[in-house]
Amino acid sequence: MNSICIRSPGRINFIGEHVDYIETYSCPATINLYNDITILKTAGKTIRIYSDRFGDSKEISFDRIYNTSEYDFSKFWYGYFTSVLRVLNDKGIKILSGFEVKVISNLADGAGLSSSASIEVGFLYGLNELFSLGLSKMEIVKITRYSENKYMNAPCGIMDQYTVMFGKKNNFLYLNYNDLTHTYCSLDENLRFLIIDTKIKHSIAAEGYKKRIEEKGKIENILKEKFNLSIREAVIKSIDDYKFYSEVILNLNDATLNKRFNHFVSETDRTKKFYQFIKEKYFEKAFSLLNQSHISLSSLYEVSTEEIDELIFEIQKLENVYGARMIGGGFGGSCLVVANKDLDIDKLKLTIEKINQKYSYKIEFFEIRIDEPVHAL
Repeated sequence: MNSICIRSPGRINFIGEHVDYIETYSCPATINLYNDITILKTAGKTIRIYSDRFGDSKEISFDRIYNTSEYDFSKFWYGYFTSVLRVLNDKGIKILSGFEVKVISNLADGAGLSSSASIEVGFLYGLNELFSLGLSKMEIVKITRYSENKYMNAPCGIMDQYTVMFGKKNNFLYLNYNDLTHTYCSLDENLRFLIIDTKIKHSIAAEGYKKRIEEKGKIENILKEKFNLSIREAVIKSIDDYKFYSEVILNLNDATLNKRFNHFVSETDRTKKFYQFIKEKYFEKAFSLLNQSHISLSSLYEVSTEEIDELIFEIQKLENVYGARMIGGGFGGSCLVVANKDLDIDKLKLTIEKINQKYSYKIEFFEIRIDEPVHAL
């Protein structure tokens, strides 16, 4: 085999936002927007990468890729590829045979749809097949997550990579981060899923995310010292034990940390309920929890913006909308809307246009489907 083409999707997360790194639960799904990644073996000791999204190509020697002390690619789009190769090298798997990579994408970058995880997983999935690396699906997930953590300096959880690998058409995953297992749950065919791409990209997004990770670490240290519990254990216990929850809040003794812990508890509780409601076919009841999730992300986790809050609250008022919330890391990006088949698209357009006029934005929306995970074409 001299070449391979991989279709690697983006993902949405219905509920369970910012709880992947405390290892409770989320309900993500793969979507019908993707990166098509073609890898072709070549002669020589370099790789050449082309992306239509960036309208650019880059040729890099293996000497530079594996020289981590002198070359830092974390600020460049092609860093997602070199980072995967570097982690493989760390694991004793060094590819030295040249190849070309061509990426054709309809997956928007920076929209909170996991374009980076789609690239990483699709790229390594292709390398694994083309060079017979013998990696399991879970190894690909863990390597690509670690590559983004270590060499792209992004402290992301594992949800994105896991979902791209294990998604299923017309299903979402009920993902348990504690043991990295999942249950598939099917969705009603009459549901409609829409992405509102706000195109809002606040400069504080990266720092805001890192700050939330630091705050999580502070909570973790206090819980370990005072209760000898992990943050996951304390969150799960707090759902059904108000006395214990109150003790945690007293010991955190910090307004900001209290808010963050409140989000972890309430979002985990909502996620468990969401899964149960869907299993029982109470779709409207389940997706109404997205509205509560957004309030928590805005007021407790503080990762929304004034403009996105206004947009979301107006959309939630529309007839036949079951639920709507911001998705992704926050401070801009996209929103998810779940509605039934009778949603009046013209009214949604009008709502978005009012926000565009008020803030001079160019917010757009598009409909998506829940589709296949990463696979070879």
